[in-house]
Amino acid sequence: MKKVMEIFKRDLCRLRKTPAAIIVAVGMCIIPALYAWFNIAANRDPYGNTANIKVAVANNDVGAENKKRTLDAGRQILDQMEENDDLGWVFTDEEDAVNGVKSGKYYAAIVIPETFSADLLQIEDGTLGSPEIKYYVNEKRNAVAPKITNTGSTTVQNKIEEEFYKVASEAIAEELQSVGGSLADDLETTNDNILSMIADARKNFQDYQTVLANVESTIAKSSAQIAHTQTTLDQAISAANSGSKSFKEAKELIKSSRKNVRAFGATFDQSMSDGETLLTDIQTTASKNLGGLETTAQQMNTLMGALKRTAESIKTDSSNSIQALDDTIAAFKAKLQNLQSQPTPDQATLYQIQEVIKQLTESKTALEGLQKQNGDVLTQIEEMQGSTGTLNHIMTDMSTTRKDSEKLLAQGKTTLRDLRSGLNQNLMPGLSSSLDTVSGLTGDMKTTLKDVAATADQMKGLLNELDASLTSGSEALKQTGNSLSLVDERLAGLQSDLETLRASDAYQEILDLQDINPDAVSKFMTSPIQLNSTTFYEMEDYGSGMTPFYTNLALWVGGMVLIAIMKQEVDEDEKVKKFTLRQAYFGRQMIFILLSVIQSLIVCLGDLYLLKVQCVHPGLFILTGVVAGFVYLNLIYAITAAFKHIGRAIFVFLVIIQIPGSTGTFPVEMMGGFYQAIYRLMPFTYSNGAMREAIGGLYYNTYLKDMGILAAYLLLALLIGLVLRPMLLNLNAMFDRKLKEADLIIYEENNKTDDCPPELIAAALRRDPQMREEFRERAERFEKTYKRRKRIGFLLMAVVPLIFLILMFSVESKLIYLVLWIATLIGLSLYLIWLEYHHERMQKQLQLDGLSESELLAAMKEERA
Repeated sequence: MKKVMEIFKRDLCRLRKTPAAIIVAVGMCIIPALYAWFNIAANRDPYGNTANIKVAVANNDVGAENKKRTLDAGRQILDQMEENDDLGWVFTDEEDAVNGVKSGKYYAAIVIPETFSADLLQIEDGTLGSPEIKYYVNEKRNAVAPKITNTGSTTVQNKIEEEFYKVASEAIAEELQSVGGSLADDLETTNDNILSMIADARKNFQDYQTVLANVESTIAKSSAQIAHTQTTLDQAISAANSGSKSFKEAKELIKSSRKNVRAFGATFDQSMSDGETLLTDIQTTASKNLGGLETTAQQMNTLMGALKRTAESIKTDSSNSIQALDDTIAAFKAKLQNLQSQPTPDQATLYQIQEVIKQLTESKTALEGLQKQNGDVLTQIEEMQGSTGTLNHIMTDMSTTRKDSEKLLAQGKTTLRDLRSGLNQNLMPGLSSSLDTVSGLTGDMKTTLKDVAATADQMKGLLNELDASLTSGSEALKQTGNSLSLVDERLAGLQSDLETLRASDAYQEILDLQDINPDAVSKFMTSPIQLNSTTFYEMEDYGSGMTPFYTNLALWVGGMVLIAIMKQEVDEDEKVKKFTLRQAYFGRQMIFILLSVIQSLIVCLGDLYLLKVQCVHPGLFILTGVVAGFVYLNLIYAITAAFKHIGRAIFVFLVIIQIPGSTGTFPVEMMGGFYQAIYRLMPFTYSNGAMREAIGGLYYNTYLKDMGILAAYLLLALLIGLVLRPMLLNLNAMFDRKLKEADLIIYEENNKTDDCPPELIAAALRRDPQMREEFRERAERFEKTYKRRKRIGFLLMAVVPLIFLILMFSVESKLIYLVLWIATLIGLSLYLIWLEYHHERMQKQLQLDGLSESELLAAMKEERA
């Protein structure tokens, strides 16, 4: 440590005795601070001067109007811009605006088209148009200005969208208010009409049930009367057959006895009278029963027609109700979609609208179910009308049959009357006078009685058909009654559902649509959400936020300036003699550290008290700056001491990749994958983080963690400076000698290097003549390939980077190939240095092999001295 302090004191004395050196030292301490201060000051509040950025505005909008409103959106936008000084708005025409952007006169231009207001008003006509403005930007003139002008165009767009939402929501609310009142009235009227019609229909169905019961009773009585008539006809047929037999016997007996003629005449006359009476009863009963059936059929036709008209009326009313519900649901869905298109819609409002839509949909589903049931009833009524049509056809046949039967019965009665008249007036008086005449009349009567039997058989067939028709009609009436009961049950269910719907909340919400306030809806839609912002660790200005980055960059540049101007190698004089390589390393480093601390203090104090940047913890900020400068200086000093000129290239490369890759300007998440992979390895990352904690405020142990990781880089610097540097000492010496030969590049000689390294002398002493010969042959082989390998190395330094350059233009991963390019250059440089170093050692070894043992021992003694 004593030798280290001797070197340090000597350096201070040399600096103090030389005014020019003091001036240079002061400059080295101040220049890095100027770099930080100028950049921080320039970025103090750059967005506060955006009013100087000229943006042209051309308004071609001619305005528009409809039945409800007049709109000149272009003029409104210009009025807003005149009150806005965020950008330098220049109001001009479209041609000047576009040409000005191209020429660079304006950074950007906004052109409002002629139909802009008309496009906005299309929403009130139900047309979802897309109003647009034209935005022109010159990105060549400046990299940041387009981002700022984009902010201006976004402001204009937001104003336009606000106006659009206002017009659209107000129009929709007014339409909902109008439709809501009409819909409420229609729903109430329709609901009352449907309930009234259902009640009337149910009452009619009950009356129809009573009529059908009476008709069924009448049909049952008619069937019994038909059975009685058939029995009477059987008796008539039996009587006719018996009379015919009697006339046959009378004809045979007339020859033997006249006395039976009178008795026969009286008996026959009575039989004819009874037959006439029987035919009269049959005619009366048949006419009455068949007439009753015709009346019943007519009543059924009337009943079915009334039922069908009622069902069709219910169908029409339910369709109208469903259509009204569809329109209401569509209006609410449109409102829901408009609200959902907002960036952050009100969830409570969304939920209420969704519940209304859900309840309306359920009501619609219930009505559709009732409509389907009513359709089934209508189908059954039509089927019943088909059955009634069949019954009408049967009744028409029965009416024809009745008329034919009445005609036949009338003919039979006429025949009986004529027969009685002929018997009483002509036959009987003449019977006594002429048995031949009586015998002839007996034959005629036999024939007549046969006709009576045939007529009676025909009447029985007709009555059988009538009975079958009445039975079929009775079955049809029973089915009709069952259908009417089913219809009545469904109408009762429909009536109950409508009453339930009327009492529901959804129904009441539909009625309340007429109370919508269009102005309130418009205000809500244009600004549905109030943003409540909370800022943690607020920065007063942009410059304060950039202070950590520019300060750390200045400290790194300060270390580079020190290394570039001051010597690293320590020389011997009368004050400092005989020091080791490690003592020389730390001794010269002391003056570098002193100047680095001064640099850090100047930069940090200037940030705080000259620029007055925001800082919550000034002491921690200064401490962070001093530690960061100390770490940077150690890294740069160690790399340069170990790698000489290549080390200078390395720390320049490090600062290049740390500028974008240490989260100093943009978040690392915005950078490429390469920077996201390496940013945790950069010391800037942790020094920036620690300074942000000091400037904005501490968060738990974040500051200590960043400072601890930053300090860990000192271990890396010591490893390079104390371990790696001695290994490369002779290599660097050889490299410096080559630079000396060029006489163009600054270099430093290290007096601790060995012209004849002891290991080479020891190797020469150990070799016998045979080993020396083998080494000489190996050296000759190396010498033959040396120049070729050297040329190949330089050729690769030209070709390989060219290949990577071509890949950078053709492959997206440009950053990776750029890093590989630089790494290849460093690798090839190291290879050529090693090749030259190996060649020089072989030449020295050959020279030592040519010395005698005494000369080798003398050389070793000299090196140790």
